Amino acid sequence: MTSTFDDLFGQLAVPVLMEHLGESVAGVYLTPKGGEQLGPFEAIAGPQSTVEADSSDAKQKKHQRIVEFPVQDGLPFWDGRSLVGATVTIGGVDWALEIVETVSPSLATVRVIRRAANEVSRPGYRQK
Repeated sequence: MTSTFDDLFGQLAVPVLMEHLGESVAGVYLTPKGGEQLGPFEAIAGPQSTVEADSSDAKQKKHQRIVEFPVQDGLPFWDGRSLVGATVTIGGVDWALEIVETVSPSLATVRVIRRAANEVSRPGYRQK
C-alpha cells in the first residue's frame, strides 16, 4: 500500500524533476565523424533549450541539450577532440556533438546541438 505522499510525489514531483534533471533514454547512438555507428547506449538526456543565433544567411534557432553517457570500455570518450562533430541520435533525431564537457570515471558529459532556420514573419507576409 502506498502513502498519499508517495502518490502525490509520483504524480506531481517526478515529471518536474525529470524535466530539469534529465531523463533516462535507451537506444542512443553515437556516430563519430567518418566512423561506424556505436550503440545503442542508455544515456541521460537533459532538457532541450533554444537560443537564437546569427549565421551568415539569416537568424537560426540553436537547440541544445546535455547528454551523459556511461563510460565503458570501447567508448571513445577519452579523447574528446576526436568526437567533436560526431552525430548523436536520440529518439531518431540527429544532434551534432558540439563539445565534450567533462569525463569522470563513470560518466562522460557532452553538449549536443541542432540548428534550424528561424522563420521570418512580417505584416502581410502570408497573405494570399
